[in-house]
Order: sequence, then C-alpha cells, then structure tokens
Amino acid sequence: EQITVRGFFRDIRAMLNCAVSQKYLADSPADGIVVKTSKNKEPKLPTDAQWEVLRVYLRSAHPLLYRVTLCLYYLGGRVNEILTMTWDAVDFTQGTVALNRTKVKDTLVQQMPPDLQETLFDLWGESGHPKQGYCFACQDGKPYPVWKMFNRFRTVRKKLNMTWFSLATFRKYSATIVAEEHGIWAAMQFLGHTDVRTTQQYLGRWKEQRVRAVRALHERLARMDRLDSGTKTGTGVESLERRV
Repeated sequence: EQITVRGFFRDIRAMLNCAVSQKYLADSPADGIVVKTSKNKEPKLPTDAQWEVLRVYLRSAHPLLYRVTLCLYYLGGRVNEILTMTWDAVDFTQGTVALNRTKVKDTLVQQMPPDLQETLFDLWGESGHPKQGYCFACQDGKPYPVWKMFNRFRTVRKKLNMTWFSLATFRKYSATIVAEEHGIWAAMQFLGHTDVRTTQQYLGRWKEQRVRAVRALHERLARMDRLDSGTKTGTGVESLERRV
C-alpha cells in the first residue's frame, strides 16, 4: 500500500489508542488533531499542437533532447529512469524496454512503438552498438545528469514561449492521453501504479473528461432511441433481439 500522511497518522492514532486501552497512557495525544485533506490541483498539460511544435523543433535543433522527450512520452517513466536506461534493457527483437523504477524499486517492461524503436536503434548505432552501458551517456560513460537535462530543456521552452512546460510534464501528459483513449485502468497499468487513486493525481483535462463523459451518455441514449424507433416501425423482431 502506498504510504501517505493520512495513512501514517491513522496508524499512529491506532497505536496511541491501544496504549490508552492498555492503561499505558491516560489519554491519546492524537485526540482532536485533524489531518487536512489536500486538494488535488489539475496539472497543466500541453495541447497536441504545442507538443507537435516542440517535437518538430527538437528533432531538428536538439537531437539528444528529442530522443529523451520521445522516451518520456512513450514509456511514461520519470526523467531519472529514462536517463539511466541501459542497452541491455532494450530488446529490439521484442520491441520492449525494461525500465528500472527507482522510486518503487522494481522493473516495468514497456512496449516500443516503431518510431521510438527506430530512434533508439539510430542512437545505438551512433554509440557503436554497445551491449551494456547507459543509453544516454556522457563521454565518461556515466548517465547524463538530470539537472543538466532540465537546464537544456529550460532553454528550449523559453525560446518557444512554453515556460510552464517541464520534462516532468510528459508523464502526466501521456497518462492523460491513455486515460482518454482507453480508460483510467489502462493509464494505471501504463504508469505502473498499484492504486488508481495515485493515477488520478497525474491526469489533467478534467473539463474535457466531463464533456466526453456526458457525450458518451448522450450517444448511448441516442442509440437506444434509434433501436426503439426501429422496433415501433416494425423492422421489428431483429431490432428487439439486438436490444436484448
């Protein structure tokens, strides 16, 4: 279970209440203390047009940043997880990448779409077809520093007037797209979460999601109305069977 402030305080309160019941304490110091629920703030995400402008610019002007952002977009990893990817974790035959997730200490295998596979294959060739080592390595063989990558991206976003955009935004942007197309459970699997409540904190476009939900309900009712109309006009039994 994911550790949270509220969950941690709940365990402490239970421990103190147990001490009171066993007569070790006269009363619980936790009585009267309320942990406020934080309000989730909707993440600001780029439009598809903004991502396209950024992608085209990076592809021509900053090949390294282009490759990193494409990995962030497709793999849903954190920046440090992408920068510490190793060649032995990239399987070009199966079209997969095994991400070593530093926060939860596990490995998540993600599929590579053709353009990402081609991009990494080109990088692999430029690097001399290594069997091991970091995909995004400096000259000394160490992984490219996270802070330095953020600084390079900060220069680009300022030039394109997207100062609010961050490399960390890609994880939320990709998860939101997956949720819009395939539902929140697919987004949860994409991010490798075990609790859907964690995934909810990554998703944006709340207003658009509500509009899509109402539209889906309207379309379902419209289909039912068309079936009712077919039944009444007597094209009859087949329409009724479809409804059943």
